[in-house]
Amino acid sequence: MAEILLSNYDMFISRHMLTHATTNLSASEIESCYGNRVRSRLREMMNGIAFDQEAKDKRVCTCPIEVHVQVFMSCS
Repeated sequence: MAEILLSNYDMFISRHMLTHATTNLSASEIESCYGNRVRSRLREMMNGIAFDQEAKDKRVCTCPIEVHVQVFMSCS
């Protein structure tokens, strides 16, 4: 996973390619799983949006077909 994220970072820098990612991991958990380098790159190329654990699910799909790529991160 770290290699994929770092590859996406290179594409972000060279071609301004955007990556959408969702995770239930906190920033410190991401660092524990993938290291400080990956956490730093994610912070640079993404806007983090955090929701309270008790918040209602905000995912809504208004299009009939998913047209974007998502990277799902877990620490396992």
